[in-house]
Amino acid sequence: MKARLSGRPRIETVNGSSYWVQAYYTPSGQRKRVTAQSGREAKQLAKERLASELQDEAIAQGYTTFEKFAEKFIRDSRNGRDGEQPLQPATIAGYESYLRNWINPKLGALPLGDINTAKMREFRDHLIARCPSRNTAKHALNLAKAIFTYAALLDAVFANPAEGVKIKLDWSAHEDLKSDRIPSEQDMAEIDEMARDLYYSDDPRIAQTYRRYYPMFLILRMTGVRISECLGLQWGDFETGYSSVTISRKVDRARGNQSLKQRVGKTKTKNSRRTIPVPQPVRPIIAEWRLACPATKEGWVFPTKAGRPLDYNNVKNKFWKPLLRRVNTRRDEQFRQQLVDHGLHGLRHFFVSLLVREGRIKEASAFAGHSSVAFTLDQYGHLIPNDTRTMEEVTRIVSRDLIV
Repeated sequence: MKARLSGRPRIETVNGSSYWVQAYYTPSGQRKRVTAQSGREAKQLAKERLASELQDEAIAQGYTTFEKFAEKFIRDSRNGRDGEQPLQPATIAGYESYLRNWINPKLGALPLGDINTAKMREFRDHLIARCPSRNTAKHALNLAKAIFTYAALLDAVFANPAEGVKIKLDWSAHEDLKSDRIPSEQDMAEIDEMARDLYYSDDPRIAQTYRRYYPMFLILRMTGVRISECLGLQWGDFETGYSSVTISRKVDRARGNQSLKQRVGKTKTKNSRRTIPVPQPVRPIIAEWRLACPATKEGWVFPTKAGRPLDYNNVKNKFWKPLLRRVNTRRDEQFRQQLVDHGLHGLRHFFVSLLVREGRIKEASAFAGHSSVAFTLDQYGHLIPNDTRTMEEVTRIVSRDLIV
């Protein structure tokens, strides 16, 4: 960022008269000065002059409105902003959705330089009132803040007007969600039983359908991989004998006219690239599916008839929802809707929760591909046992060297 204030206001005296001077650099790097009767006035005047020059420069570059600059933000995000890696197509699609539905209707037509902190506070209140949840409102506000941060970096605005404007979430609702998204062991046992019965069904049509969906279900259920990672599996990712599987790519859900190349990408993060053990009971099922799996050039484990990876919506609508409809539980519709809302990701949550309950937090973090053990603890720490035995062990440890 070239455009900035240069130092602090200072007093200069010429021919016995004193006045305050504030220097600043223009977008082109030229150093200019303004004078005033006080340091505060000089600094404010310099900011106003600088903001005006930045706005003129932004208009010259075609960034006449917030929406116009947001378009540049999206273009540069596809290629990698400021030397960063390009964002994944799924992330870009999410940004575009937030801009289209929540941000541009309120800010899009406004000149970029005219949006100040007061307007951003109004925008925040608008989001809280209109968005379906505070979480959605927070995501929309954070994206707008990121766009302004990039605008300041490129000297399209003097400073981020959204700095300090925030939306806080209800911590209790967030904590409740952590528990609600995880199926109970009883519920999962009923899902396991139904999936297995359908796989071994006497009805040829049902058995044929679950010939590929049951191996997918077991991989999701027993390894904790994300559904996008599961859809990205190729046969070469499995160790001999299917004892383990290496996660090295993902396949995003199909959007619009995206090509397969656009859907297939690297894992979500560096930590997401990992090798996970496959439980013994699952291996024969995977081996059986390999014999029946349609061959593809890339060796996709779960391909369509056309030889492309399955799409998330296809799996959700043709497998997950029908499976839940068949499951009889005490909670019935409430239970099914809860799992539908959390999608196939609920299987991943269940896998991680089992390891955490057993105290295997490091393994849970590694197998899930989390960024850190701290993240795993934040998301699943409430599951750590706090029974009497555990409390007695803690008491004994902390008081071991105590002398009273």
